[in-house]
Amino acid sequence: MTDEETVRMLLLDGCFIIKHLYNIAKGEEEEELYATRWSPAQLRIDLGLLENQMPFFVLEEIFYHLTPQTFQRKITRGVAMDDDKTMRQRKRHKLIVMAMWYMLKGWFELPKRESHKLYRDIAEEEVHHLLHLVHLAHLVKVDSAPKSPLCEWQWPWHALQLLLCILPLLLLRLPLQMCRCCGGGGGKKPDPKANIASASQLQGLGVKIRMVERDRGGILDVRLRKSLEIWQIPPELEVPALSVEEATAVLLQNLVAYEQEGTPARQGQDQQTQGQKGKDYFTTYAFLMYNLVSSTEDIAKLQEKGVLLNNFGSHETIINYFKNLCRWNQRSNEDTPIGKVLDRLRECSQYQLYRDWAEAKKYMDSPVKILALVVSTLLAISTILQTTTAFYPK
Repeated sequence: MTDEETVRMLLLDGCFIIKHLYNIAKGEEEEELYATRWSPAQLRIDLGLLENQMPFFVLEEIFYHLTPQTFQRKITRGVAMDDDKTMRQRKRHKLIVMAMWYMLKGWFELPKRESHKLYRDIAEEEVHHLLHLVHLAHLVKVDSAPKSPLCEWQWPWHALQLLLCILPLLLLRLPLQMCRCCGGGGGKKPDPKANIASASQLQGLGVKIRMVERDRGGILDVRLRKSLEIWQIPPELEVPALSVEEATAVLLQNLVAYEQEGTPARQGQDQQTQGQKGKDYFTTYAFLMYNLVSSTEDIAKLQEKGVLLNNFGSHETIINYFKNLCRWNQRSNEDTPIGKVLDRLRECSQYQLYRDWAEAKKYMDSPVKILALVVSTLLAISTILQTTTAFYPK
């Protein structure tokens, strides 16, 4: 294509995208687009493909010069006609809000107020194209999510749970742990390249998996919550619900591909190293899901918890999808919150202490077993005291 043909293509495509975003914002249907039922959904998928991205500054420039009158009156209200900088900032902000409402439908709930901090934070960033806007919105969303405390002590249940579970561990496992330490195996660190356990295996190790709403921080807001950090009791894995369907599957695939080519660093971050690229959030998330859904049993458990909503096909289709999503992809060495979750889950899979904890929890999953454990423990203590008294009378 010649330069003139390229500019003409960008102009026509840009006008089409602006008009489409405007119609969506106004709730107006386009007769040509809605001639078939699948066209609207297919258009959103096409605009999220990496190979279809248009420079965002082209859309900004078109929207600046061809702003619809209904928006023009609201944007220019209270702004001097010669204040070109403020006018551009307001129009850019309006365009970003419209694009986010269109591209992020179904991922998480967006604020209704255009002056919300989420929109203002994204408007301060340099946006390269629509796919970068989706990527950036997820990063800003997860960074602004409310932080939850790592340690939550619920008295008196946790105190009773700690007493009933640590006591048999000390009585039955302490000699074995001492042998491991003496043999040099107690200080062995987990293999950083090993896969983490699947969903069913993690539950077998005592790790609870719980679904959280995506509105808290988006699908990247995966957390590990520990109730008793000092005892290294297996934590609770919080995973936002993911609806796997044609649109989300394609967009997630393109977000991973976008990170693999090297995403730009965000404004105000990574300024110490010039040219440093952004971090691999979606790539790490894909590796997490790939490890969790190793079998049809894992998918069934995640569906039961509400973590995974399968509208994509059979269980085998989901497994193959995440397997192909991670094939030949490499994670960067940069630390991310979800990357730290992967490291902690890898510890749960390899540390013997977590296996001991899972075994001890088998004795407290019902009131009858808890009562039996208390009685047996008291009998053991009574026997030890009687034996000691017999050998060492007063």
